[in-house]
Amino acid sequence: MKEAHLRDFIAVVAHGGVRAAARQLGLTQAAVSRNVLALEKSCGTQLLVRSRHGAELTESGRILLRGARAAAAELKKAQDDIDALSGERSGWVSIGVSPAIEALCMSEAIERFRARFPSVLVRVTGGPTASTIPGLREGRLDFILGSAGRGRDDGLLKEQLKVGELEVTTRSGHPLAGATSLAELQHTEWVVGIPTGVPKAEMHAIYEQAGLPPPIVGVQRDFISVVHLLSHSDRVAIVAKGSVQLFCDAGILRVLPLKDPLPLVPINLITVAGRDLTPPAQALAAEFKRLIRQAPRPGR
Repeated sequence: MKEAHLRDFIAVVAHGGVRAAARQLGLTQAAVSRNVLALEKSCGTQLLVRSRHGAELTESGRILLRGARAAAAELKKAQDDIDALSGERSGWVSIGVSPAIEALCMSEAIERFRARFPSVLVRVTGGPTASTIPGLREGRLDFILGSAGRGRDDGLLKEQLKVGELEVTTRSGHPLAGATSLAELQHTEWVVGIPTGVPKAEMHAIYEQAGLPPPIVGVQRDFISVVHLLSHSDRVAIVAKGSVQLFCDAGILRVLPLKDPLPLVPINLITVAGRDLTPPAQALAAEFKRLIRQAPRPGR
């Protein structure tokens, strides 16, 4: 099993087939095919099912892909460490960022980082923590900034940087745009987040705390779709404070002036235990930590 075999295997999976992988790698299709076949021979099992539509992973292939990506990440880190010793600062840092962090400080953190590391590319994967955790575990992401997440998180380290607030939003011109209580939204359909947002069970808990019957929950979504779901209906949604400010400034959405208390959510720097960050990744994480901690705390 050689590094080139793993590299080409990862590329075939990432690009959906040998032809696209070969084009991306600057190799011939025959060379990429030989390396993938050699890898299958080394493993003693079929890793990919090939068809006219591309290549799909077998169960053995999925297992190897996780290990291959983790190995590639470790090799990249080792090379970055070597470059740092020689004074070179190149390569890239890959991060996962929640919508709240994107709105809060992502642009400024990256600007400060790029001033120090102008040759280092920053790769950003946006979305709720649940959607970026697999990439972190497999080594495709260096770290994540977001909520702690729910469910098992073995092997992850979480450094709480701040406690964030939630707010309720809907489209501009909504008939209940001036609502100041959850009770006024009792018969309105809610859009809730995927597991690391505010799921249905927690919406029920919020209403129960206010002494109200459960609300109507009709849609579960990721962050991007919430804008479309709200702007074309009379639904309401609960989101991280500040995450929809851009759409409010553009007159698309509106934050409701509710007086009922809403839960607080932790904002964490999430890394993998035992996997040290490269010097550039450490520097970018430090910029985010500084800016997040400087942000006003809830109620101020």
